[in-house]
Amino acid sequence: MPGGQIRIVAGKVDYDNIKPKLVCTKCGEFYRELMYTGYFDVFKATEEDISLAKKQNGDNNEKNQRKQVKKTGDIAPVRLKRDANNQAECPRCGAKMKYLEPETAKIVNGRADFSDTVARFRCDECDSLYRQIASTDYYQWSEK
Repeated sequence: MPGGQIRIVAGKVDYDNIKPKLVCTKCGEFYRELMYTGYFDVFKATEEDISLAKKQNGDNNEKNQRKQVKKTGDIAPVRLKRDANNQAECPRCGAKMKYLEPETAKIVNGRADFSDTVARFRCDECDSLYRQIASTDYYQWSEK
């Protein structure tokens, strides 16, 4: 959540309220960075903080509405077509995948690496990679 306004608590000025905080709606705690160090301290969240966090994040967000992630062994080769934004729907989780253009072969540790020389789609949600099968419109799930 973004920081709020400066407020008066028990007769003292509360400057901590202006700092952004990470609120967990399940455990009822929030985390706030300590003096710009990159370290966070945990505090008990108020009901107001929890309800605001739920509204901001939306308990019915896209991730909660997505289909179950399929096992990799259950994914057969599938025909994928790019849309106008160079994206396609992931057969494993249903999220949008990015199309990655084929690259040239590279020399890695003295050996030719052809792993990125074919067209492929990458899904950031389920961490899947689909490589093009030969010169077809079909793609197969692949390990990295």
